[in-house]
Amino acid sequence: MEVWNEAVYGTAMLMTEAWAGMQRTWVDRGFFYERIWSQFTTWAANTWNSMQQSVGGVFIDALAKIGILSDEEAKWAKQDMNKSLEDKKRNRSKDSEDYIGEINAEEKSRKAGINQQENASLDALTSEMLAKDDARKKQIDADLAASKEAANAAKKEWEDSLAAAQAAGNAPAGKGPPGKPQNQGTSRAWTSPANQKPKASAPLAGSPCQGLGPAGIMPK
Repeated sequence: MEVWNEAVYGTAMLMTEAWAGMQRTWVDRGFFYERIWSQFTTWAANTWNSMQQSVGGVFIDALAKIGILSDEEAKWAKQDMNKSLEDKKRNRSKDSEDYIGEINAEEKSRKAGINQQENASLDALTSEMLAKDDARKKQIDADLAASKEAANAAKKEWEDSLAAAQAAGNAPAGKGPPGKPQNQGTSRAWTSPANQKPKASAPLAGSPCQGLGPAGIMPK
């Protein structure tokens, strides 16, 4: 029974740990993909802004060369464009870092909840297993005590019966158990059939031996 309990609760504990491990793996992968996506989109957007800066600078230089913009205007245009795009990249990067920080915090919180639930389930299974083992041991002890008590009672009854039988065997004549004939001391002696003397029988009437006595022919 103890082996069966350990097998059942051991399997339940393994399943609990396996389920918790699956949950942790799912959380790890989910938040990993979110971090990768956030970093990728931020990189792609910042790269696009950098390309805009390069293309915009070339376009502004071309306008300055053809005389549409003066050198001073081209300089201010580049500065304004670069400042705007740099601010966008900076803000975007900061937002991505903040988002990743929130993801990390949420991931840590979920893992803590999974670990707490796993530990609570394992503690409950362990407590239940120990409680059943303790109850089983108490039942075994109680059964052993009852068996021992019954054995002692049977032994005492046997000893009392033996003592009563010995007392009855040592009783004097005439004091036998009730309901049986008392020994009066007048028993008849038993004689073997070989030692018994044959009895003479009278001859049958009409037989040839009629009239014969011990000495021969009997007188009529």
